[in-house]
Amino acid sequence: MFFIFIWTVFTFGTSASESESVPMQCGQVPQGTLPKIVNGTIEDHGAYPFMVNLKMKFTHICGACIYDRRHVLTAAHCVDDFTEEQYKDLNLVFGDWSMANSDSGQLRYTVKRVFIHPEFNVHRWMDKDVAILKTWKAIQWSDFIQPICPPSSEAEGGQDAWAMGWGLTEGTGSRDKLRSVLAPIISYERCTQQGWHGSLSVSNETMICAGYEQGEKDACAGDSGGPLVQMKNARYEVAGLVSWGQGCADPHKPGVYTRLTAVADWIRSITGSLIY
Repeated sequence: MFFIFIWTVFTFGTSASESESVPMQCGQVPQGTLPKIVNGTIEDHGAYPFMVNLKMKFTHICGACIYDRRHVLTAAHCVDDFTEEQYKDLNLVFGDWSMANSDSGQLRYTVKRVFIHPEFNVHRWMDKDVAILKTWKAIQWSDFIQPICPPSSEAEGGQDAWAMGWGLTEGTGSRDKLRSVLAPIISYERCTQQGWHGSLSVSNETMICAGYEQGEKDACAGDSGGPLVQMKNARYEVAGLVSWGQGCADPHKPGVYTRLTAVADWIRSITGSLIY
């Protein structure tokens, strides 16, 4: 569901006591898996252990990321059309890499409750496009399943960031395996200049633009809800969530992401203290 307005919006178990036997810190970088991307494809399974495949029953709908032992972050537009009854059919696949196969270390969890940001508005340029999915049981940590860190500072123009997911590739390769792409942060001033997105559609307070002036590399349909990550203090932090865009990888139309620092207080109000 990378949403399309004529436009495309990115629609890019064990018990708690058992899982506590594996101590974990957020944003850990598996040995040898610093971002190494060849034509948008991750080289190794487990390179991004915080990545989650959000499915309706057995069908991929969006990306997501692990926030702590009981909570997962995704885009609000990925789940806002579902009813309470349909929530029971949502599945969170942790440790996923290839959608065609059951990968080593893969676990599937069901969703206990869905929280959508109260100020999310699909008709107001996807403002505060974030949802929290609470699992029925504690997530079991492993080499392939680990939480991401919340942002320690604002994402700023010129900084490196990576987007990832199982979305459409526009003919550049198979979407079967988890892919990622370097998507540098673009400043608000540049993103909203004439011929780009425009200031009426992008909020500097709640959104991040990332990608390239010439296009060519971007998130796309099916990637929605997946994380925009940055490497800070030798660990992965989630700066944003794939939200919307005009087309995919078009010139002067970079991807637009929910800014996590803008919704951090709401996330804490739902999740409480981080539970690792």
